[in-house]
Amino acid sequence: MILIGAPIPAPLAAAPGFAARVTAQVEILREAMTARIRAALPGSDGAIASALITGERGGIEPDDEAALRDAGLAHVLAIAGLHMALVGMGLFWLVRAVLAAFPAMVLNYPIKKWAACAALTGAGFYLIVSGATASSTRAFVMLATMLIAILADRPALSMRSLALAAALLLLWQPEAITEPGFQMSFAAVAALIAVAEWEQRRQRLVPHAALYRYLRGIFLTSLVGSIATMPFAIFTFDRATHYAVLGNLLAMPVMGFVVMPGAALGVIAMPFGWEALPLHVMGWGIDVMLAMGRLVAGLPGAVTVSRAWPVSALAAMSLGGLWLALWRTGWRWLGAIPVLAGIAIALMTNPPDMLVAADARTIAIRGSDNHLMFPRLPKDRFAATRWLARDGDGRSFKEAVGGARCDGESCVMTAPAGSRIAMPFRLEAVAEDCAHAAIILSAVPVDNCTGPKLVLDSRTIASGGGYAITDGKPLSVREWRGDRPWVQ
Repeated sequence: MILIGAPIPAPLAAAPGFAARVTAQVEILREAMTARIRAALPGSDGAIASALITGERGGIEPDDEAALRDAGLAHVLAIAGLHMALVGMGLFWLVRAVLAAFPAMVLNYPIKKWAACAALTGAGFYLIVSGATASSTRAFVMLATMLIAILADRPALSMRSLALAAALLLLWQPEAITEPGFQMSFAAVAALIAVAEWEQRRQRLVPHAALYRYLRGIFLTSLVGSIATMPFAIFTFDRATHYAVLGNLLAMPVMGFVVMPGAALGVIAMPFGWEALPLHVMGWGIDVMLAMGRLVAGLPGAVTVSRAWPVSALAAMSLGGLWLALWRTGWRWLGAIPVLAGIAIALMTNPPDMLVAADARTIAIRGSDNHLMFPRLPKDRFAATRWLARDGDGRSFKEAVGGARCDGESCVMTAPAGSRIAMPFRLEAVAEDCAHAAIILSAVPVDNCTGPKLVLDSRTIASGGGYAITDGKPLSVREWRGDRPWVQ
């Protein structure tokens, strides 16, 4: 007989320190706020509201997320520069406007600096409540740099402040330079500052109405931001949205005047239990924004998938874009040369003729129509899906199966160049395939196979981590990656 006593608390290895206790309290606050938000706004609206306030994105309907992404509004769901700017600069404007209503305050005190302090405090609280993710931290550092510049009587928007923010982030997290969020956010801000500096030097002969300036500002910032981030989006996600400007023109007024003010008022009202009304207003704005996202995403040609670019193409475009953004004289336009060179490299790069996963059973071969085909249903479905996406192919892996003759032991396919490719997956088929095929891609070990020009068996493929074959020349994942300390 086994006697089980009453449970007793297990002693902690070490008492939590001050930082751990503060972190735990912040997480408790975030969870409580998320629960209050979703109680007031059930369903996908509440999940989106939680994503905008506390950074908790779970529960968003896939169709809603896809609509925002395809409309060029994916940035709405990730707390970053837009949200931090709306919160911080909204507070800056509000505090300054209230203080400006009192002449004695305006004439005797630096209300602009007071407003900057209030904005910095509010943005800091938003950073903590939102979970301090990488994107929100980047946005906060950039906003804080701008507000501190105001406190120091320096220009708030300048390439120097952007460079300082980038330097601080890279000193803190050097690996961030490889992240698409870092690349896209700084590319967009650098391009926007360059355009803003150019706009300031222009002579406006006819003053325009406030509504015109506001709509023109949304159009210009959306266009510039989309162009600046497009190379990084295509390189990383293999897709491009073509109506992002239209999507932002329709959705950003709702985001700026309804959604985020409703979020701010809801957070302010939470301690008093009055958050239901402002959160419902926020939910109405989210519904309108989703409707506009679906409208734009449903337009013909809203999204296209793109074939993967080499790193050299992205590097050339990035260097050319920096040259265009940083210089102010006429020779800035020389930056168009590396940008065009990067586009040419991307267009002229030959994709692999064959791809073989590390399991040696997931194989894709480029057919006469220049599309990848799977001789049989791939075993590694994730790899197959990524191959098609990186090849700019919108089909599912099931739709791409075909083009080969298969029996119970092997598959045989003829390449566009006329080479016979054999893919045995049983030992019994190896001898016959070696006698008739020019290329062997075997899922079983192969010995004494001297006839074909290229033989990759299961042992070679597994040790190489997979292969890409171009013009008959194999390149393994291990060779492409190189020797790294963290790779066995």
